[in-house]
Amino acid sequence: MVKRGPPRCLDCFYVLAGLGSVVCPECGRRFDLDVPETYTTKPPFVRWKLWMPGLLLASGFGAVVTGVTLLAGANVGWGLSAAMPFSVGALLGYRCPTRVFYVVLLAIAAAILAFSPLVALHISGLICGLVAIGVTIVPAAIGGFFGWVLRRCLKVAAYPQAQWLPVVLLLMLGPAVILAESLLRRVDPVVAIRTSRVIEASPAAVWEALRFYDELDDPPPMLFRLGMPRPVETTGALERIGDEQVCVFTTGRVTKRLTQCDAPRRLAFAVTRQRIGFERSVTLRGGSFDLEPVGAGRTRVTLTTEYDALLRPRFMWTPAERLIVHTLHEYILDAIAPGREAPGPEAPGAVAVAGP
Repeated sequence: MVKRGPPRCLDCFYVLAGLGSVVCPECGRRFDLDVPETYTTKPPFVRWKLWMPGLLLASGFGAVVTGVTLLAGANVGWGLSAAMPFSVGALLGYRCPTRVFYVVLLAIAAAILAFSPLVALHISGLICGLVAIGVTIVPAAIGGFFGWVLRRCLKVAAYPQAQWLPVVLLLMLGPAVILAESLLRRVDPVVAIRTSRVIEASPAAVWEALRFYDELDDPPPMLFRLGMPRPVETTGALERIGDEQVCVFTTGRVTKRLTQCDAPRRLAFAVTRQRIGFERSVTLRGGSFDLEPVGAGRTRVTLTTEYDALLRPRFMWTPAERLIVHTLHEYILDAIAPGREAPGPEAPGAVAVAGP
């Protein structure tokens, strides 16, 4: 004898036993326990029906809006960083009649799929795309929980428009915030990130390492092997105030102008042109090396990078930006540490990649 389970809804597999209604409280499908054709007693082996439609709707909608917004030239702000992933997660949570734990996991998966156009459309490199996805995971998870709670609340209240009105509102949330941001005037903050290290060498020796250093020959850190621009060559020399140097990267080039040269204490430059692939993330302003003697044969070197921060909200993007810039600074400071041979007096006059 085949053991049969409790009566379940044909669409969402909700258990219908003990209900005082002829309408499934989960999906709204009508049933009659006296008519076997209107329900099923088979267990829901195909559980993908519970979450796959919601996942496809949420991630597909998020990917389309993200791709269209970025291709239209809009900056990454509150709309793409917070409102869109929250909307994607909430939409999935509202459309998936499953446990809250799985809803949150699916919301994170939907955010990853929704923001994959960043890399797929070559709008950002791999590392920048991964950072963007990491930033959106938290609001997507919060949105998933919100959608799950909203679905349960409206089910208890028997709201008549519960099938379509919340879905429409959630679909409109992200694009509405993106549109509002595009209409508002924004002032991008100037950020200066500094990294200091004490080097076992005199200021004069460190200054010579800076003057006669052209390109970084050491393998870059793992962080910079994942799609970040890497230096190829430089043209021009930074010897006098006003001199320009073009730094060629794997993704474009940066032009720098020497603005200060106070041997052996300070070397500073301004970035006059930038085209290396992350113009929507930061606009480089310049950089500097400050040398300070801290004892016999020891020098504190402070490397500074200044840029206009274009990504918002700042509290979500600042940790990733600081990690990337500090990693680059450490790479450069390692290169000018003692024990490396200078290439000779014919080399250009400053570090090639200090700006980015």
